[in-house]
Order: sequence, then structure tokens, then C-alpha cells
Amino acid sequence: HDLGPGADLTTDYASGMVGYWTFGNKITEGTDDASTIYDQSAGSDDDLTGTSLAAPFAGHTITASGAYHSTAKSVFGGSSMFFDGTNDYLAVPKSHDFEFGTGDITIEAWVHPTQQVDSSVFFASATGGPSTNDGYVCIFTSNRLRFFGLNGGSAENTVTSDPEGGTATANKWTHVAYTRIDGVQQFYINGIPSGLAVASTADIHQTTATGTSGVTDGRFGIGYALAGGYSYYKGYMDEFRVSSGIARYTKSIERFANTF
Repeated sequence: HDLGPGADLTTDYASGMVGYWTFGNKITEGTDDASTIYDQSAGSDDDLTGTSLAAPFAGHTITASGAYHSTAKSVFGGSSMFFDGTNDYLAVPKSHDFEFGTGDITIEAWVHPTQQVDSSVFFASATGGPSTNDGYVCIFTSNRLRFFGLNGGSAENTVTSDPEGGTATANKWTHVAYTRIDGVQQFYINGIPSGLAVASTADIHQTTATGTSGVTDGRFGIGYALAGGYSYYKGYMDEFRVSSGIARYTKSIERFANTF
């Protein structure tokens, strides 16, 4: 019997079935909407209703400037985003979701640079370097990752990965993650802690200044260049994820590093 995405359990497993909710994948007993999720099992009427069953979070609009989906390289899903290293980037409008405050955080992605460009930007909400403005920046530099927050023009809560472990090797997929848990920052490279853990409860907040490359008013940017000598990212990225309030990785995952 089929248990895959195309399975119809009312056909293959109808005997003894008392409830079957497919969340939009089957409409025999009714079409699901924001107010009702229909029980698709025959002869039953245990429909789910409530004040609202609409999705609680609709996501963010991402604007691509030059960067595009490419099927040439991918980790999952058959495609990834390609950045040409000249003027390509992604930007998300300013949102409280990217005002991380003093809490836990994880920002991660699979990266496959086609060229190792020193001081290229992984992600940022800032217009430049430490002498410029508020915000935060994460860059690839000197064979490692570096994250720093900006507060009134001063760099703070700086953390770097271990150069011995390397990072973002050209023409190879690498999983990279910046985390903060209980006030301690750490980079993870392919699931393994990299560099010294750095204690910091500094407020990580978006910039309100006007930036370069069309990234303005505190937008969250991926791969874009900044004033102060920072470059565009060149290569592929896949599965970029931001988790506010959650530190997804701790030293306990080191033994699972071979899953990356």
C-alpha cells in the first residue's frame, strides 16, 4: 500500500478509519479553508473548526537583485540561488523578526562559493563597517567566518570561526551556522563548533540607516556588498534559514556532523 505523497488512505486503509485530515490534499468530503479542515474519512464528520485555522505566519517577501535559481548546483530540491559576485543579492524588508535583541538565534545556510572572495558578505543589516552605523554583519574573511554587531558605530560581540577548520571552500558545499545560546556565540562548520565561543548579550538589531546596493532602511540582506571594503558573495547558496529565539545547534550535535 502506498504511504507516499500520492497515497489516498481512504482507498488503501479504509477499514476501521475513524478520521482523516489531509490539510488540502483531498477534497472528497469538502475543501479545506481558513475556518474548516474537513474529515475526509467516509461516513465520519469530525471536521476541525475554530475561530481561525489560517496559517499563523505568511513568510517574508524576498527581492532578488540579479541572484537567481540555478539547477546547476543544489543540496536539496534540485536548485539553489546563484550570485555572480558582481552585483547580485537578496533582500528582505525590515521586520521585527530580524531584530534579534539579546536572545538566542541561529542563522545558517549551505554555501558553495565558486571563488573565495575575501570579505564577501554572508548576511547583514548594515551599510558598512564598524565606523559606520548600527546593525550587524557576517562575512567570509581570511578562510573563516566573522560576525559582529554594530552599536553607534562601534563593533561589539565579535566572534570568528577557526581558520584551521576552514570555511566556504571554493567549489564545495559547506554548511555554516552562526548561533547564540544563553548569551554565548559560536560558529558551526559542517555541524562542528569552530573557533572560540564568545560570551555576549549585546542587542543585535537592524540598522535604520540608508545603505548601498539598494538595501535600505534596515532590510535584511544576503550576499550584498557594503561600504568599507566588503564584497558581493560569488557562488551558490541553498537552504538559508533564520531562527529567532532558537539556538538550533550545541556541542551535542558534533557527533552527528557526518549528516551534513
